[in-house]
Amino acid sequence: RNLAETLFTQPKFAPLRDTKAGQYSSERLCEESAQVALEMYRQIKNSNFKVAYTEYDCRLPEAGMRGKIDRVDECGDYVRIIDYKTGNIDDSPLSYYTGQKLQLQLYMSAVSAGKTPAGIYYFPASVRYAKEDEKPFRMLGFMNGDKEVIQNSDTTLSEGEKSDFFNASLGENKSDKVMEEDDFRHFIAYSVLASRQGSRELKKGFIAPTPYEGACRYCAYKGMCAALGEAVVRKVEGQIKCKTVADVVRKETEGVK
Repeated sequence: RNLAETLFTQPKFAPLRDTKAGQYSSERLCEESAQVALEMYRQIKNSNFKVAYTEYDCRLPEAGMRGKIDRVDECGDYVRIIDYKTGNIDDSPLSYYTGQKLQLQLYMSAVSAGKTPAGIYYFPASVRYAKEDEKPFRMLGFMNGDKEVIQNSDTTLSEGEKSDFFNASLGENKSDKVMEEDDFRHFIAYSVLASRQGSRELKKGFIAPTPYEGACRYCAYKGMCAALGEAVVRKVEGQIKCKTVADVVRKETEGVK
């Protein structure tokens, strides 16, 4: 909160408090930033994972990519990725399978060499409305569902209780996004396969628009897209689950049907 207050004394932001409306807005921003920071602290304090890196520059040579990770946490051989989001969060397996959301999985591929992937999460870094049984700052994403991972991720959990910090419980988990370690590794590896294929197509000169169904609906540039009416729209039949994605990798790399 002190850091937020200090920012509002600087010339760039100070004018916001010249009006009553601005004063109200700035106070809400300070309050929200304090709430978000407190929840981040609480999640780390009640976990055996410690922050290893922030704003971490990573490289993934096999996919020809590099990026910057918001936060990398480690606990022994386990590693997890945290990405802060103030807007809408899309952590559906379908968006991953269709290549629309590969970022966190690619990050994990870049930092997990010699380590065990524990989780890839979006942290909702904003105060928002939530359902009665939903925690407003609960991280969303995918994780290794091994008991040791869950216990290290939330040291306050009792058997059968769902964590306040992520969508898993210490016991039986029905969520498709909480996977066995082998499935989770294959699930993550899909991001590299998809990226390599996209890279190969670009190098061959293939630049035809092939959006997934509905992807162009809110595109800010669709008014100037000359090929929009002729684009091949991709569709996926059936329900896509995390294990579906993991099995694709198994088939590609191990020949398993």
